Amino acid sequence: MEIIKAWISNICTVVLFITAVEIILPDNSLKKYAKFVLGLILMTVIINPIMKVYDKNFDINVMSSNVEKSIEIRESKSNMEEYKKNNLNATLETFNSNLKKLSEEKLREKFKDMDFEVRVKSDIEHNQVKITSIEVGSKEKGIQKIKKVAVESFKSEKENANESERLNEVKQFLSKELNIQEKLIKIYQL
Repeated sequence: MEIIKAWISNICTVVLFITAVEIILPDNSLKKYAKFVLGLILMTVIINPIMKVYDKNFDINVMSSNVEKSIEIRESKSNMEEYKKNNLNATLETFNSNLKKLSEEKLREKFKDMDFEVRVKSDIEHNQVKITSIEVGSKEKGIQKIKKVAVESFKSEKENANESERLNEVKQFLSKELNIQEKLIKIYQL
């Protein structure tokens, strides 16, 4: 009978403690986490004597250390390597995406009469991101006139020189803005 009195006394004490803490806590996002933790404490107080009835050797400290050991065993080195690899890949994807957006933004600001499509390739070496190439597709903005196509005729050298000069200008601008070597930037027409 004493055991039941002590158990009910513990439950009442914990409920009063939980109520006092809930009254003191401000209404914000922290309150729901505090309620969760306080609920766990209440469940532990309620379950502890029940577990002692079924298992005379039950101890919450022993149980928690066993759980901790099993978690440590499961976390092997291969899991850590896989996590690291996934994390590096996510970082690389984010870097590529951000560099692509930045490049397209800068090019559209400078060359308002052209549309651009940028693809970025990079790699991680010695915990640093290294850009392997930036491919930029460009075309004149708006609706283009249909160009006459003849099997045996080619563009005049003057047209080729103008297009080449314009693409070189784009390449130099991007190299200067992003502080990247020109040889890493490839420009082509869409």
